[in-house]
Amino acid sequence: MLNSDTVNLFGKIMSQDNAMVVTFLIAIVDLCFTQIRKNYRKVGRTLIGHLGGQLSEDEILVIRQFERY
Repeated sequence: MLNSDTVNLFGKIMSQDNAMVVTFLIAIVDLCFTQIRKNYRKVGRTLIGHLGGQLSEDEILVIRQFERY
């Protein structure tokens, strides 16, 4: 793969430099999505903490639905 000047990435033939840039940009996008999900979890836990113990059954079901995230 590294012996030639071209690389087949996602079914497209491109130069090594372009392939490295594309791979780097995909990694940056993945990191951004990871941080967004992490922030949602943090805000969700804070919200659950503020709600306290007076939750209706519907609210408990919604919280359980999103606990896995």
